[in-house]
Amino acid sequence: MDNIAQFASDSVVTDSSGWTLLSGSFVAQSSGQWLYLGNFFDHASVTTIVADPNCPDEFGYYYFDDICLSLLPGECPTVTGSIELSPRTPPHAWVAPGSACITVAGLDTGRSNQYQLYDALNKQIAHGRLSAETKIPLTVMDQLVVLRLWDGSGEWHFKLPVLQQTP
Repeated sequence: MDNIAQFASDSVVTDSSGWTLLSGSFVAQSSGQWLYLGNFFDHASVTTIVADPNCPDEFGYYYFDDICLSLLPGECPTVTGSIELSPRTPPHAWVAPGSACITVAGLDTGRSNQYQLYDALNKQIAHGRLSAETKIPLTVMDQLVVLRLWDGSGEWHFKLPVLQQTP
């Protein structure tokens, strides 16, 4: 580790249920092909907190959302929540804590509703057709999944954290 980052935060994010805004920008020094997100500092250079003194080997992780990479500064629109590409009211999708399925509600019953499900590495893990109210079984746990819904007149994307139920 070189202990160098283009953007870094000096504080530890401790909010485990909401989103915390960290923002910044940089201009690449050359025409690179990759953008890496993560911790680029050795253990001695990282500020940590102990969440549970009974579990000293615990680790934490962050979910990244709304990252923009553009050729020109200021070209990144800010979008929060689901992305609605249709003028009508969007459907809803959620994962109840400890659940092994995604619940989808609010789809139009007169349409051919379809879905694709992607894991955190953008690998498609499921696809199919949906009724107006349905549940999609999950085969991956303890990560983020992205659900793409479409029905011929609109398309919606949902980023859903999927957390395993603790025993």
